Amino acid sequence: MLHDTHPEKEEMMQPGLSGTACQVVEILAQDTSAYELMTIPVPPGLTIFRKRQGQLSWRE
Repeated sequence: MLHDTHPEKEEMMQPGLSGTACQVVEILAQDTSAYELMTIPVPPGLTIFRKRQGQLSWRE
C-alpha cells in the first residue's frame, strides 16, 4: 500500500504534506509487466501495489 498518492491540489505536494508520493506511482506505472497498481482517487489517495501473479493463486 502506498499513501498520499492522489493529492487534492498541487499545493498538497509540499514536503510535510503529500510531497511527491504521487510521482512514484507514475514511475512504477511505466512498466506494469511485473506489478499491478490501482489508485483510489480520493485525496490524499491510496494506491494498492502488488507483484503481478496469475489470477488464480492455486494455479501458480
